[in-house]
Amino acid sequence: MSKKNKDENYYIIELPLATERYQEDIINTRLECGRKIYNALLNVVLKRYNEMKKTKVYRNLYKDLTGDSTNDKVVWKQIEQMRKDYKLTENDFKNDIQPMYKHFKKHLNSRICQEIAINVWKAISSLFYKGGKSVHFKRFGTFNTLSTNSTDTGILFNGIDTINWTKLTLKIKFPTSPKSKAYIEQNLFPNLNRLKFCKIVRKEIRGKYKYYVQLLFQGESVKSRYPLGSSRVGIDIGTSTIAIVSDNNVCLCELAENVLQLEKEKKQIQRKMDRSRRANNPNKYNENGTFRQGDKTPWNNSKHYQVLQKQYKEICRKQVVMRRLQHGALSNYMLSLGNEFYVEEMNFAGLAKRSKKPTEYKKDGKCKRKKRFGKSIGNRAPSLLLTLLNNKLKYFHKILHKINTQKCKASQFNHITQTYTKKSLSQRWNYINNIPVQRDLYSAFLISNVNESLDGFNIDLCNSKYNNFLNLHNLKIQELRQQKLLTNKKFLSCMGI
Repeated sequence: MSKKNKDENYYIIELPLATERYQEDIINTRLECGRKIYNALLNVVLKRYNEMKKTKVYRNLYKDLTGDSTNDKVVWKQIEQMRKDYKLTENDFKNDIQPMYKHFKKHLNSRICQEIAINVWKAISSLFYKGGKSVHFKRFGTFNTLSTNSTDTGILFNGIDTINWTKLTLKIKFPTSPKSKAYIEQNLFPNLNRLKFCKIVRKEIRGKYKYYVQLLFQGESVKSRYPLGSSRVGIDIGTSTIAIVSDNNVCLCELAENVLQLEKEKKQIQRKMDRSRRANNPNKYNENGTFRQGDKTPWNNSKHYQVLQKQYKEICRKQVVMRRLQHGALSNYMLSLGNEFYVEEMNFAGLAKRSKKPTEYKKDGKCKRKKRFGKSIGNRAPSLLLTLLNNKLKYFHKILHKINTQKCKASQFNHITQTYTKKSLSQRWNYINNIPVQRDLYSAFLISNVNESLDGFNIDLCNSKYNNFLNLHNLKIQELRQQKLLTNKKFLSCMGI
């Protein structure tokens, strides 16, 4: 897609396509053509990039970077000039792809290939600006989207119910539910003049391919939204739980609880897949069961393994859908609590990585593991929840405020004594005036009363709201404990219930 203005709003309407078998074959062929063009261009670009990295000039320029934006301006200009000399710019990619698409012009036009060039640029630019380490080629069957950068050529919406794409007419299946119908009537047909482009998407659902069209419109969508509350809301989010505090409500719950219901079945399939692979590829493993390094012979995967692979892929897809639905419902609930939202700035990517130092030792003193929170963050996706909340706040022209974690230290602060006390992760309760208070809920309470500069706490607000918070806190803890007794529900140990 062409460059967008960051200040402008966009929304996407995704609709299924009623495809026949011959149409699906044509779409699959065109997606495969797009994959070949993508890989061909990426191969050319990577060769240039590797040649540029070999030069001493390029390596020395990166060594001269100090991290100071003012001093590094001259160095970055020289680096950008080297990239231009080696034809590593977005315009160069668009020029390079022109002779490539001529071999596939029966299937793809130039506008679609220009978008493929932009996608290659995005992949390569991650090596330049986002700290990426490598760029991967697209394997067979993994290139699932094609789009154009305009509404006059390529993939076209006729404004009624069909998509026209180079002698291929695809019929759209519109939703039948009253709520979805109303959304389409309000946001699709009245805004056709704001349509920016169309994208064809292929998804594998229950082992079969389904095809969709995504229509991107400029502006804001019209839909029924939860009304915003009228108070400040503090959010203390962890790797597996979240605590929410407002003036009228408190909440302590587990993130994406339903996702873990499929985790046991997922692990069983993984073990079956591993046993099948080991039985059919004994040359790939050493006698002690470890993987043999350097063996480049192709894998021999049985039909049973391929069936298990599809089952595993389907479970992962269900988890993605469940996780997004639960996060969407929770973000809507949070919007109903207040109109100012505050949260600690968290580096979830860093928490998901393995620790450099061992986190657990064996009896003989050797390292047992270096794991931290990667599995929990992968399953529960706390960062996704904050992203969804922030996106929904933009509809109300508001943002999610992130406080300075290093200066605030909500988990260590006591607003009565105004002192900081370090606590271990296993300590789930604070004692404020000898009264036990759940640690995460108290942190969320402090975060909701942060000062205007977001680097400290407003003590006057904390003192005036504390009694009300304590009453809501006690009611919530009592409710959770009764739920545990009546339903035998097992809460996570980090909740302290």
